[in-house]
Amino acid sequence: MANAATMLYMKYDRVRLTVDEVAHELGIKAGTVRNQISEGSFPVPSYVEGRNRYIDVRALGQYLDERHAEALASLA
Repeated sequence: MANAATMLYMKYDRVRLTVDEVAHELGIKAGTVRNQISEGSFPVPSYVEGRNRYIDVRALGQYLDERHAEALASLA
């Protein structure tokens, strides 16, 4: 199976996601993502370009893959 970054890239056809898209993928509200970014507690790096904030699909994919590996290890 492909890694999460590849799957996200195939779904969105670009290498950066908006805060709303990231929130959708994580199953949380966009305001929660924004608040965590502001507090410095969001686990994935983000960047601002113009007036918009983005998250690289590779960084989000790596985060999701790491959480998946942790979940599998906890079952062993």
